[in-house]
Amino acid sequence: VLFTWHSLGHVALAESYATAPTDGTPYDYFHVNSVDEEPDGNLLVSARNTHAVYEIDRSTGAVLWRLGGKRSSFKMGKGTTFAWQHDARRQADGTITLFDDGASPAVEKESRAIRIRLDAQARTATLVSAYSAGSLAGSQGNVQVLGNGDTLVGFGAVPRVTEFSPAGQIVFDATFSKGDDSYRAYRFVWHATPTTRPAIAVAAGKGGTATVYASWNG
Repeated sequence: VLFTWHSLGHVALAESYATAPTDGTPYDYFHVNSVDEEPDGNLLVSARNTHAVYEIDRSTGAVLWRLGGKRSSFKMGKGTTFAWQHDARRQADGTITLFDDGASPAVEKESRAIRIRLDAQARTATLVSAYSAGSLAGSQGNVQVLGNGDTLVGFGAVPRVTEFSPAGQIVFDATFSKGDDSYRAYRFVWHATPTTRPAIAVAAGKGGTATVYASWNG
């Protein structure tokens, strides 16, 4: 074990937006759903149930600052407030991306992928970009910044993956079967050559037409 950190002792129960259970089950007041190691070695921690992202000192475990939630260290600019978020990541340009679920329970009309720029001296948070596609996810979800500048968004509990151009246009949109979900969705270049030959099937159509189906290793 190289490092251990507990929210208790650093973050008060009163900072949570989650309702304390009355049936004796444990109170998940914090709910970590991502930890990102930053260039300086400190840790960026997303806590779903406090609606906040924390920067943690890797040496001491101290909370250096809070973004969002009830005790934000930054003045939240227009469009930067988020709720029940997932997957907070520090990008190469210093901005922070995250998936703003906005539910559950719902406090927003649709989930968003947002990018925020922090001014450490002025202690302000400014919205750089926000992408949404009309879906509201009650849990999970992520944001991946692609090499071409596009942004891939996994909608978590909503079976959907969408890619946005920098201008906010949808350039790729895929859905899974109803009832499925995806904790994280990523897009990567992939190459492989199966060891078997492709499987081919032909279905005869009307007027002498035919439809050919091909499957190579599934």
